[in-house]
Amino acid sequence: MMKEKLDRTKQFQPSPTQIAAAQLVFMAMALLQTIEPIVAAYKNAILAEGQWRIGRHQDRLGDEVVTDHKQAYLLNDEDFATYDALCKLARDRLGLVVEDPEQCPLLVAQDVLVQTQMLLVSEMEPVKNITWDMLLNRGLATLHEYIELTLKLLAPYCKSTLAPPQHHWLLAWRDHVRAGRAKTCGHETGVNTCSRPGQSGMTVMDCVRCKSGTQQNRFAWLSHRLTVLTRANAKEAA
Repeated sequence: MMKEKLDRTKQFQPSPTQIAAAQLVFMAMALLQTIEPIVAAYKNAILAEGQWRIGRHQDRLGDEVVTDHKQAYLLNDEDFATYDALCKLARDRLGLVVEDPEQCPLLVAQDVLVQTQMLLVSEMEPVKNITWDMLLNRGLATLHEYIELTLKLLAPYCKSTLAPPQHHWLLAWRDHVRAGRAKTCGHETGVNTCSRPGQSGMTVMDCVRCKSGTQQNRFAWLSHRLTVLTRANAKEAA
């Protein structure tokens, strides 16, 4: 069904922003592929050395040692705090770049990928009449299939690098940042902050990812995030 919808547009000519959105997804996928094995290795090594046992759902899962970082959430609070602190030390020792000292490089890379996928779906919505929420409601398998087919459709138009900085949304972002008035959303109050209910005082870094942010800002901020994270972490992984 999903394949049929995409195949109907045989004369489809993507817009520059649709191509740019696909490029961002490809960059985010590459970042995740670079980061994941590094982070998984040191997290699993820390778990192997710690020999911490399941602290949550023990009645259902037993008293096993947690060895997979994907199951670290099963540790009790005290053990998880120790594990988390050791992971941050390993992250810093390896020179992996994050946007906040509390963050995990793998979770950051996964978040960037999801954000770029959301942007791609949004850009394709006028063509396909398919929204992110519609895809989620049909399950992750459908979402992943749609993303995969869309990338196959747009891949021939993509270059190996991001669009040049002449793109209006990058220039707009640069100028707003330099002037100290980076656009966030309709509730913007002042210098780089957002006053949406419950989000008062959030920096532009967070705010432009919200749905009320302009599409130009979403492009610009994701481009900035990917450029910084990819360059820094690729250097450390080499």
